[in-house]
Amino acid sequence: MGTILRVAILVVAVGLAGGCELPEARTSSKGKEESKLVSWLENLKEFDVKSCEYTLEKSSDSKFGRMPSSADTRMELTGFAELSPEGLAKLKADFDWTPAGRETVPPALRPLLPEGDILVSPKLNESFEKNRSFTHGFVALPADDNSKRVYFLTTDKDHPIEME
Repeated sequence: MGTILRVAILVVAVGLAGGCELPEARTSSKGKEESKLVSWLENLKEFDVKSCEYTLEKSSDSKFGRMPSSADTRMELTGFAELSPEGLAKLKADFDWTPAGRETVPPALRPLLPEGDILVSPKLNESFEKNRSFTHGFVALPADDNSKRVYFLTTDKDHPIEME
């Protein structure tokens, strides 16, 4: 009986020491609330978001034996924001925009983009650093002047955007 107890204690000790992993937990929620979007992405607030659609994904890969931390949970926000004509004009005037190939866009954002040429602004992408929650960002605009949508992918401060 003593051997079984020792083996059981050893198994628990190894698990608590980090030798066992919990399966990754994922949740996904969709939203259309402009007020919630601009509370997360404060750097877009001044561009008059009229409507939006986004998906918030959370995933966690914490291990047994570790206290949970914010670094254990990855948050990713993807979607689009439709701006007023004035907001779009301000966005285009406030930042320099350059043509970009789709291969330069993060893979998680590519399926959301409409067909055709796109524009990106490195300075706008850098402005996400000022946000409280989502500090890494990538924004793309359709090169077509008729579109008022900006497409975005953002991640939390502990998890940079994955480019591959």
